[in-house]
Amino acid sequence: MIGVTGGYQFQLSDRLNLDIYATIGSSQGFYKGYDRSTGKRYDSAEKFNKSGEIIPYRGGIMISYKLK
Repeated sequence: MIGVTGGYQFQLSDRLNLDIYATIGSSQGFYKGYDRSTGKRYDSAEKFNKSGEIIPYRGGIMISYKLK
């Protein structure tokens, strides 16, 4: 698994900031599928089945205020 987060901060005034951020990630899996009742494989793969996805999974907007 791997992920990347990026964002940017906008200064709205001397004490007020706005942060925008987003994260995308990738998950890759290798597996063998078996039927529980018979113990035989239910897929037609020779060795491993492979599954992978790249998806956005986090993002947001934050407002920050500087006290002093």
